[in-house]
Amino acid sequence: MDVTLRNHSDGTAATVTPQNQILTKSEVISQQHFISTEFGRSFQAEGVSVTLTSATHTVLHLKNDDPQRNMVISYIRTQLVGANASNLLTNYFELGFDRTVSANGTVVEPANMNRGSGVAATFTATSGAGTTPTMAGTFVSFDKWYPSAGNDRLSYNKEGSIILGLNDTLEVRYVGTSTAGNAYARATIMMVDK
Repeated sequence: MDVTLRNHSDGTAATVTPQNQILTKSEVISQQHFISTEFGRSFQAEGVSVTLTSATHTVLHLKNDDPQRNMVISYIRTQLVGANASNLLTNYFELGFDRTVSANGTVVEPANMNRGSGVAATFTATSGAGTTPTMAGTFVSFDKWYPSAGNDRLSYNKEGSIILGLNDTLEVRYVGTSTAGNAYARATIMMVDK
């Protein structure tokens, strides 16, 4: 008995190869590209510190405000510009969870990477520009990066494995002894259905 597989929308039939296999085609794209193309929910947010002093500076703070979607962070890029930091254990970028912004800082508008989607971000991004944010809560550190020079750039690729649920937060901060320049942090964010 013959079986024919047909597409319901246009009536086309599946093709069988000479090896008796159904001919298929697949396309491999990154998760970020898929979320951006299909749903228009891939964003970029950037934070910058005030002029560095010998202290701890919150550079970028992210908070998920969406009750229906997880905030998935795939890439974080950090950079020192004009800093006089050296490769010392006292100068580093640190990533952590759980603190919240209680005052100050500058709320930044995340850029949608699919310019035609019209979807607005459903999370809050706060930069350290203007006035350093006042933070509340306990910082739960999960990684540190040590710049080797005053203009060093670092990329942190987690392939989407940093996942924040409703009201969860991520903070990128710079801890150091530099007394010049600025620290920058940029994050690539996807809002993914739970």
